[in-house]
Amino acid sequence: MSKTSRKHSFRSQFSGEPRRLIIFSFENFDRAQSQTFEQWQQEGILADFMSKLHEFSNLTRQELIQNGSLVIYGDFPNNSDFYPPRHINPSVKWGRLRLSGRRRVAGYIENETFYIVFLDKDHKFYIQN
Repeated sequence: MSKTSRKHSFRSQFSGEPRRLIIFSFENFDRAQSQTFEQWQQEGILADFMSKLHEFSNLTRQELIQNGSLVIYGDFPNNSDFYPPRHINPSVKWGRLRLSGRRRVAGYIENETFYIVFLDKDHKFYIQN
């Protein structure tokens, strides 16, 4: 079953309306700034990341926001150790997914698709004082 048909196949138990599940894309993953998959594998956190994405993929965008896993910032944060990649439209809505502890993935969201741009194991995408 394709991602598109899967996201529409689940119905809300209350309304009968289709649940629009979140989809993840690595289309604009930034290898220049981000930690790499190989680094996360060596540190033993890649499997946890993949398990979390699997868990998240059974939820809607709104459900992820409500449970605190997804935060949408809007503009790219000024207080970041990362910079916005030039190939990404500056008007996108930036956000992050909380994995566990300080680990995050940062990217942007369009409709039901979260585009993962950065792996951020040290919470440096949006630095809070």
